[in-house]
Amino acid sequence: MASVYTIAWRVGALLALLLYYSGIVWLYGVIRKSILSQYRLTILMYHRVRDDSVDPDMSVSTTHFDRQMGLLSKSFDVISLAEVVELLNGDRSLRRDTVAITFDDGYQDNYVNAFPILNKHGLTATVFIISGRVGEEGMLSLTEIKEMRRAGWEIGSHTITHPILKDLSDEAAKREIVDSKRDLEALLGEEINVFAYPKGKKLVHLDDRDVSLVREAGYRAAVVTDNGWIDRGSDPCQLRRIGIRNVPMFVVKARLSGIFESYPFRKLRAVAGLH
Repeated sequence: MASVYTIAWRVGALLALLLYYSGIVWLYGVIRKSILSQYRLTILMYHRVRDDSVDPDMSVSTTHFDRQMGLLSKSFDVISLAEVVELLNGDRSLRRDTVAITFDDGYQDNYVNAFPILNKHGLTATVFIISGRVGEEGMLSLTEIKEMRRAGWEIGSHTITHPILKDLSDEAAKREIVDSKRDLEALLGEEINVFAYPKGKKLVHLDDRDVSLVREAGYRAAVVTDNGWIDRGSDPCQLRRIGIRNVPMFVVKARLSGIFESYPFRKLRAVAGLH
């Protein structure tokens, strides 16, 4: 039986089809950018880039990923999470719609498949590493992580073992958050400033205690998996993201237009219990 999120994605894809080919997405963009001069900052979330049937709900094919990165390189400013923090601090402003690209978990296909495609388009990303799984089968090796870092990728922590933090004791949660940072810093010889909460739904997988522990650990930014764009009022330790799946380009363009993060759609998701 399909999960509520799978059903929501299918409904969303149908809505994207109607909104995109009716011209509503285009009109929304014209009004927002050309008339209101409003530009959006969005953090995109990926997990895997591969062409087989493994993890279909969290994978994007190399063909789709290549097309998506081509769109981003031509139509958006692409920045790092460190630059997102600068924007939140008011140190710079948006010139046009802007995105940051992130990968969760540190799968080896991020290096094998995503890395060369991003290089092709002159882009980099942030990859959140489960520190206790570095070098395991199917996960990034330290050598691969270092090569990605030299190419300009940002490395973040995703805990030691990827538990649901909300379910842990205070001591265990602190260990996952603090020690993963320490371990990655020892491996890479540099400070780790960004963090991704495992699973990442607020109130479901993390709570205020976990956010406080992330701040106390010294992270400058942390990302959740709740949908939404970033603005000056966003909490840098609870930054929303938009997940991208293996979908047609009209769905990606509709999602990136911001129309699904407008007030009517946010209310609709809240009523449906989706975030």
